Amino acid sequence: MEAAPPQADSTAAIAAVFGSGDLLRDILLRLDSHAYLFRAAAVSKRWLRHASDPAFLRRFRAHHPPRFLGFYVSNSSYPRVRFLPVSQHPELAGVLPTAASTCPTTPDFIVCSPLHPDPDRATCLLSPPPIGEAANRDLIQKSLDLAFHEDSGDGLLCTMVLFRCSDRRASVHLSDLQDGTWGEVRNSHIIELPEQLEGWNRWGNRILLTHGKLYMNCMAGYILGVDSSSMSLFCIKLTNGVQNGANSLGLSRAQGSRLCLINVREFKFHVWHRTTDCASTDNWKLMDTICLRQAFGHLADPTWHSQDARVHVDVVGDNDDFVFLQIEHRVFCVHISSSTVEKVYEPTQEYEYLHGVYPFTMFWSPTFPVLNGGHDHDA
Repeated sequence: MEAAPPQADSTAAIAAVFGSGDLLRDILLRLDSHAYLFRAAAVSKRWLRHASDPAFLRRFRAHHPPRFLGFYVSNSSYPRVRFLPVSQHPELAGVLPTAASTCPTTPDFIVCSPLHPDPDRATCLLSPPPIGEAANRDLIQKSLDLAFHEDSGDGLLCTMVLFRCSDRRASVHLSDLQDGTWGEVRNSHIIELPEQLEGWNRWGNRILLTHGKLYMNCMAGYILGVDSSSMSLFCIKLTNGVQNGANSLGLSRAQGSRLCLINVREFKFHVWHRTTDCASTDNWKLMDTICLRQAFGHLADPTWHSQDARVHVDVVGDNDDFVFLQIEHRVFCVHISSSTVEKVYEPTQEYEYLHGVYPFTMFWSPTFPVLNGGHDHDA
C-alpha cells in the first residue's frame, strides 16, 4: 500500500488537534490577551462557540485578568479629567470606544470613554438615583461613591454606595447600575461601630466590591463590610502592625476569594491577604514587604527623607499587580512582582494640585455575536 503523502499527514494532524474541543480550549486559553481571543472567535462558528462559553470565559479571566491600560488624572490646572495611557499593548488600540471608566464628581459621576473619536462626547454626566431621607436624623451623608464589579455580566457595571454615619453609628445604601439604569436602593440596618469614624469625606482606593461583599476602610483598626445580598453589616479587625491613616491603606481583590490590603509605613509597603469567607478576625497573612527607597532607585528624591514626605496609596490593582503611590503630587507605579517603579505623572505647574487618580482597565466580560444555529464549521 502506498504511504500517504507528508502534506496529507500534516493536514490530518492539524484537523485532529483543532477538531478536539478540549485541545482547542487549551490553545485559546494560552492566547495573550482578550483582543486575540476576539480574533480567534472570528475564525468559525465552532471557535466562537468555544470562546464565548461562560465556563471557558471564567477560566480565561482567571489566567488573564483585565489588563491595566491607563489612568485618568484630575488636577487643579486642567478643566476636565485627562486620560494617560501607560500600555502599548494592542488591546489599547483595539478596545471598543464604548468601554468606559467613571470618575466621581459632585453631585454626579463623570463617565469617560478615552478612545471616543469625538473629545466633546468622550465624557458625560451620570446622576445618582434618588435616595430618601435617613431613617435616623443623627446619621448624615458621609460619602457617595461607586464600587465596580469583577465583571460586567448581565450588563451589571457598578454599584452606587451611599454611606451615612454619626461618630459611632453607620448605615449603607446600595443601588446597582445595570444596562444604564439604576436599580432599587437597598438599605442596611444601623450598626454600632467599634471605633470612631475617621474624618474622611472620600475613600477612593479604600472601597472595594468583591465576591458579593463590599469592604470600606473608614475607621481605625477595622474594615466595615456589607453583604450586598442580605445588606447585613459586619466589622473585620485589622492585624497588628497595620498603620491606619487617611491615605496609607488600599484594598483590592486577590485570587482564591481573598482580600488584599496594602499598607504603607515608614517608606515600606506591606502586602496582606485575608480569606473573605473566613469568620476569624485573626486571618491576615503577610505576603510581601517592599522597601520603597530600594525599589525607587534613581527615582527617589533626596529631599523625601529630610522633608518627611508623605506616601499616599492612590490605586491598588487586582491580584497584587501594581500599586499607584502619590508622593509630593507625583505619581509612581510600583510593580509588586518585580519590585520595580516607574514615574507616570508629574505636575507641569508649580502650584498644580492633584485631586485624584482613576485606573482604566480592559472591559470585561467581552460581548460576542449571538449564534443562530447552523453548523460549527460555518464561517
